[in-house]
Amino acid sequence: MEDYHPPKGTWFDYVNLKDVTGNCSMYDIPLNVRYNLVAKKSSNIFISAGLSSYLMKKEQYSYFYYYNGVPTTRDRGYPTSDDYLFSIINFSAGFEKKLNKSFSLQVEPFFKQTLTGVGFGSISLNSTGIYFSLRYNPLKAAKAAPPKKD
Repeated sequence: MEDYHPPKGTWFDYVNLKDVTGNCSMYDIPLNVRYNLVAKKSSNIFISAGLSSYLMKKEQYSYFYYYNGVPTTRDRGYPTSDDYLFSIINFSAGFEKKLNKSFSLQVEPFFKQTLTGVGFGSISLNSTGIYFSLRYNPLKAAKAAPPKKD
């Protein structure tokens, strides 16, 4: 609750808000830079950092509050087109195992944190997870192909 900050002058000023559950539909567009800490022939250990932009499409919240001492639940949706350009910082580190000249598998734990409040309640968000990726490098595949003969 301490992270949810609805705008002043709304109905939230008149209730004793106890809980908020939300679901937001958005696009996450990252822009990251990767650095290979340990680059071997068959594997890499790397770090990555950058910024993401969130393009918010829809917000849906469920509120639990007391109004005149009566417990009440209210659901509200907020269609939105708010954009939070380059307002999320990204950090990750990973391991990449090369399968052949063109393909590799990656495991990459990540952390993301908003730099500004997001959504109707100006919420401070963070997320963690693990990316599992199959990486394809077409340039290495082209170099590996034998030259054509006329």
